[in-house]
Amino acid sequence: MKTILEQLAFYKKVHKTDRSYQFWQEGIHPELIQNEEMMRQKVDYIHNNPVNQLLPNVLAKQKALDKGAYDAIFVSDKDVVREATNSDVFFFQAVKPLHTR
Repeated sequence: MKTILEQLAFYKKVHKTDRSYQFWQEGIHPELIQNEEMMRQKVDYIHNNPVNQLLPNVLAKQKALDKGAYDAIFVSDKDVVREATNSDVFFFQAVKPLHTR
């Protein structure tokens, strides 16, 4: 199984000598905005850009794998467990569930 960084390195364009990885699809991909619904979809995409959600997860997952762990867990500034990069988090005390996220 390839690591995430190995996959990003595989998809990097050969002529890109200033980087080791390719994350976004290369090139310009213009689309004609045909109606208000399509316009709203594009604006929503810009406001909810996946890099804001995906990139921290990708980097945390790779760091966990590099350290021999299966996944990374995100903790808030108040030490509350928020989520893992791609796994569910469960806490148990004895056989009684305490908390799930």
